[in-house]
Order: sequence, then C-alpha cells, then structure tokens
Amino acid sequence: MIAHGEVDDILHAPKYNWKDMLLLLLLLLLLLLMMMMMMMMCWRGAAPSIGSPCQVSDVRTSSLLMSWSAAEGASYYEVAVNGYSYRTVDGNVTSLLVSGLQPGSRYTLSVSVYDNDQQRGNTVQAHVVTGNPNRNRT
Repeated sequence: MIAHGEVDDILHAPKYNWKDMLLLLLLLLLLLLMMMMMMMMCWRGAAPSIGSPCQVSDVRTSSLLMSWSAAEGASYYEVAVNGYSYRTVDGNVTSLLVSGLQPGSRYTLSVSVYDNDQQRGNTVQAHVVTGNPNRNRT
C-alpha cells in the first residue's frame, strides 16, 4: 500500500517532455562532436621533414642557387633570406635561384616545409657570402 506522502512524491516528481529530452540529446551529440574534433586535431600525422641541409651553389655577386632534398608530404616550401620571407614554392620544387643580393655580403638562407594542413615541418639552413667583384682587382 502506498502511503499518502509517497503519492504526493509521485505526483510532484519532475516531468520531462519530449522537447527537453531532444534538447538534452542534441547537447550530448554536440559535446561528442567537439571531443571527436579535438581528438582528430591531436592525431594529425607528423609534419613533413626535409632530410638534409640546403645546399648552395653557383654563388655570384648578386645571386646564388639553393637546393634542398624533397620532403614527403610537402605541400609547399617557404624560403627565407636573413630571416625574411623571400619566396614560397610548390611542394614539388626543390631548388630556387635567389637574386637581388649585395656583393660580398653574408647571408643565412633557410627553407621550411609545410603540409596541406599548413602544419610546419622542420627548417634547414645554409650560410653563404656572396662573391666580391673587387676581390681579384689590383
């Protein structure tokens, strides 16, 4: 037999309608979706990597040719001269003619690799001094 107080408890128990339940379900789904997105961001593959330092050749008074090894998964490379962005090249390009340099000047050249998600991999560097046109004159 149900006591008088228990009937009141049953009659006044919180009631949820279908709209409240739907809202709760949507909130739970949104939370689950956010958690999955965060996990995907954490599980991104490793960034591409340039295997060896960049090489410098054909050094002239105002230009030089630089090259680097291809990085698997590279979308593009960013080339910098003395820390300033010089040019961005496609991921299938592995050499670049750098021009507009000053004769007899020291330069630090760097190449950074990026993947399709614009995640930066490693950066390789080389140091060089451009040719001096007055060096062989007497």
